[in-house]
Amino acid sequence: SSDTKYHYNMAEGEKHMKMRGKSILKPEKDGKADEDGERRGQTNERDQDGDAKTSSQITAAIQESISAIHSQISALRSDLKDDMTDFRQKIREDIRNDLTEFKEEINRKMSEVTKTQQSTSERVNEMEKRIADLEEWAVDVRDAVGNTLKVQENLQAKLSDLEGRSRRNNLRIYGIPEGCEGSNVMEFVAEFIKSELNGLQDIDLQIQKAHRALVPKPSQEVQPRSLVICFLEYRIKEMVLRAAWNKKDFRYQGRRIFFDHDYATEILQRRREYAEIKRALKAKQIRFQTPYPAKLKVFLDSGIKVYNSATEASRDLRKEGIAPDLIERSGQSSRPLWQSLRWEKETSARSKCQQNRQSQIREKLRSYQHIPGSKNDSVTS
Repeated sequence: SSDTKYHYNMAEGEKHMKMRGKSILKPEKDGKADEDGERRGQTNERDQDGDAKTSSQITAAIQESISAIHSQISALRSDLKDDMTDFRQKIREDIRNDLTEFKEEINRKMSEVTKTQQSTSERVNEMEKRIADLEEWAVDVRDAVGNTLKVQENLQAKLSDLEGRSRRNNLRIYGIPEGCEGSNVMEFVAEFIKSELNGLQDIDLQIQKAHRALVPKPSQEVQPRSLVICFLEYRIKEMVLRAAWNKKDFRYQGRRIFFDHDYATEILQRRREYAEIKRALKAKQIRFQTPYPAKLKVFLDSGIKVYNSATEASRDLRKEGIAPDLIERSGQSSRPLWQSLRWEKETSARSKCQQNRQSQIREKLRSYQHIPGSKNDSVTS
């Protein structure tokens, strides 16, 4: 090849130059100077001719080698250019394919999200519609339940009134020990009233019925059951009751005895709620009464106050400072049950915004409202 030939010519040229240098620098050792000079002259001429030929050959070889190298570099550049072009084209195609796949994936995901959002919007709209219908239904139900509760409270009040009227001639005695009445309760009660109460010895009591309270018999350590007495006339029952109330510290066999009306269960429970308040008023020596059915009338220095519930009485007496240690009751208030219903239809966000906007406009217009007798009027006048 051209590279091998080039290297071979260079080696021959270097070898020839070395031999020539040795022949020039070698000193003369013999006496044949002339002959040697001539011989050397001829040799030099031949060497010069050979050197010229060798130089031209070397130059031609070098030029040929350079041309071969240049052609190889050009071929290499062309190959690299083609390879880079193919590489760029391949990279471009790969990127284009990846972008196309990514775009398709994004479009597919967006379509799925859009479908999901549409489905969610439809479900939310359906839920809002159902909630609106449910709120309207709840408002109607609230009105219906409120009316029903009103009717129920009226009926309960009438029922309690009828029960109280049916017990109007009844009387209850608390504190009589169990077994003292023997087998005949009516005779025991008649003898007990005439012997213990003043002014009733010559009166025909006209007792219709008498019996213990209809509850299981308690033990000896527990408060005994009350005695229920039914009189024929309300007038006689009131006489017996007032005579018992006028007798102070009424006792029988060492037990404290109390006489009271025969109240209905509901009314009796409401009247018992005043027990703690009554003790506080007695400790302060403040006069009070418990009118029918379950009220509390307190005679204060500031005037007479009537309370319809124990909760109201305890709250007011604590504020007045009459009974500061009295615990405020959290029982049932005098407010009707139907008024405690809080079912109201929720207004939408747009309605709330409109209401807020209207209130802001109203406040702003109120700030510009003309006020008679203001500073501006005095200036203009």
